[in-house]
Amino acid sequence: MRNATSFWKLGNLLSLILVLSFSTSSALPAKKQREASPKLSTTTAAIPNRSQCTHRVGRLWFTETNYGFLGNQTNNLLLDCVTGGSTTSAEFPGGSNILYLFQGALWVGGIVNGDTLVSIGTDGWVYDEERGELHADSGLSGEVVKRSNDLSSPFYDVNALSQLDLIASILDTLTDPTFVHNPDPEEGKPFNPLGLKVTQTSLSDSVGALKDLIIMHYKLENIGPNIIQDAYVGFFWDGDVGHESTPNFFQDDLSGLFQKDTVIDGQPLHIEIPYLADEDGDPGSGIFRSNSPTAVAGLYLIGASQPLAKTSFNWWTPNGTVSLDWGPQKAPGRRSLNNGLGQPQGDGMKYYYLSNGEKDYDQVWSALDHSAADYGFGAGWIPPLSDQSAAIDIAGGFDSRYLYSFGPFQLPPGDTASFSIAVLLGTGFHNNPQNFNQNLGPVPENYQNPAKIRAYQNGLDFSDLTAKAVAAREKLGIVSARGDINGDGLLSAADVVTLLNIVFLGDPPPTPSAHDLNCDGGVSPADLALLLNLVFLGSSLPC
Repeated sequence: MRNATSFWKLGNLLSLILVLSFSTSSALPAKKQREASPKLSTTTAAIPNRSQCTHRVGRLWFTETNYGFLGNQTNNLLLDCVTGGSTTSAEFPGGSNILYLFQGALWVGGIVNGDTLVSIGTDGWVYDEERGELHADSGLSGEVVKRSNDLSSPFYDVNALSQLDLIASILDTLTDPTFVHNPDPEEGKPFNPLGLKVTQTSLSDSVGALKDLIIMHYKLENIGPNIIQDAYVGFFWDGDVGHESTPNFFQDDLSGLFQKDTVIDGQPLHIEIPYLADEDGDPGSGIFRSNSPTAVAGLYLIGASQPLAKTSFNWWTPNGTVSLDWGPQKAPGRRSLNNGLGQPQGDGMKYYYLSNGEKDYDQVWSALDHSAADYGFGAGWIPPLSDQSAAIDIAGGFDSRYLYSFGPFQLPPGDTASFSIAVLLGTGFHNNPQNFNQNLGPVPENYQNPAKIRAYQNGLDFSDLTAKAVAAREKLGIVSARGDINGDGLLSAADVVTLLNIVFLGDPPPTPSAHDLNCDGGVSPADLALLLNLVFLGSSLPC
């Protein structure tokens, strides 16, 4: 979660905000024939100009779209808007055929006129991503803008922020069932849009740690007539980690939430990264091979334009058998329309996952009962699956998914909110080919032994994933708090007003460490002059 004592340094971010003033697809297959979607009758409407575009600048090859979908469901026939060739989902290292994402999507939910509404790219289960509730604009307005700061690139642009910038406009205003699931396939009610325009700008580079990550900046604009209250944004992630040649490699993923407190630029920082990885890195003959998925994929929320009260991490394992459709929830839990406890169905349950503030315990702990016992994640959770063998199966790696979400944002008509998030690949996550089998392996009792589970997790290495999060912050110029007078995580005119009141009216400073800009130990009009230059001219501080 963004640290409240950091700010957006105006160098790179001002350019990014200026970029955000701008606004060939094929069918995606159902997942291994497991997740069929119904087809609805159609009517006429403007045709969304759908595109899939793959970042291949660095070692992480990653596909995004202009309809709220991430990845390509391993459908290499989908054409890449950058090269005209095939796309790849999230391949690392590029060219290895080792995949870290099957499908992902943007989710946005909020309250409009008392009604709970959620718009999604896909839910990975019922919603057909060809007709998700988020869609591309039509015609030229729907084209993805490509820019590069590389002089040799055909996309060279002096305003580019990286070696490849991809800028796309995404809407949720279309209701034509030709292109959108309408009525809702789960609840049967008409689709009611939030009234959103989303500008998505992604950045990729080939230098240093940046080659293993993609930065994605989003601007949400309320283009509808009604205020969107308590809006939450989430990223759905269905990993399926493994080499393409490995049979059923999607069946042994493990998800979790990594958290670490550290110090950056002399300021405390809480790093929070939802992650998904293969359970053991797929060693062969006791060693890791060239096709072993030893890295870990994670998401890192870099910053937001409004203070965020909550982040949430919810994971689950969907199943057509209701008794096996399950995920951790704080008691009493919330059941789906089918009475399951995992896959969220309907806008109400999706919004609950988006906004509940829960931080689910790591998947490897899911065979233990956390209702009364505290194994480091607190008590008060619903019990594990009653089918103990199924619970152990999930704990040992399964086809799991997660939703990482944050908010709330308040969006009156015409207003905007923005945030940046990074897709990270951390290397060396699995560094001991024997770690999984030595501590857990095929022995059922091990998954109900906290010492064994902790020993396994202690053998996982998150250091490179953490380094990539710091690199993403540095790319966007996130530095210490000085100048962020009101502590909202931004440098803006609001900080000038706050400092004026501190200097001339004697108001107490909300963030005392932020106002001494000339390092003389006090606060004075000299600090105000420096702040004016910092905010409006982009000048640097003298100390």
